[in-house]
Amino acid sequence: MELKVKKLHKNAKIPKYIYKGDVGFDLSSAHDYNIKPDRMEMVKTGLAFKLPSYYEMTVRQRSGLSRMFPNYIAIGIGTIDRGYIGEIMIPVINNRKDNKSFVIKVGDRIAQGVISSILIPNIIEVDELMPTERGSQGFGSTGL
Repeated sequence: MELKVKKLHKNAKIPKYIYKGDVGFDLSSAHDYNIKPDRMEMVKTGLAFKLPSYYEMTVRQRSGLSRMFPNYIAIGIGTIDRGYIGEIMIPVINNRKDNKSFVIKVGDRIAQGVISSILIPNIIEVDELMPTERGSQGFGSTGL
């Protein structure tokens, strides 16, 4: 399988897997940002991808940044569909409690991309769903 990547900006970094067997590759900023507290910026990677049929890319937080800046990616996890070939942008929010700016420099690794195969089921409306042991019990149904 091939993942086609196009550089849209001279500062863009083509992602690579660091260690053999890694699932995610780093996505880096193509620009400098100084994100003020309680503000959000769409951080541009300067990259566009052409995903193969029946694959998607999930954009996730990097574990190292998540430790210092919990939930810094404004939407948590984002899905890039195979039909989207525009620039990958990461919605980054500064939720620091110390009133300092979240500074991002060109080349800083800000997120991870994970490529996954997907199934496309036929969606069928039904009048009833087969019962399960869990039923409709939702959040917290297995205890805390």
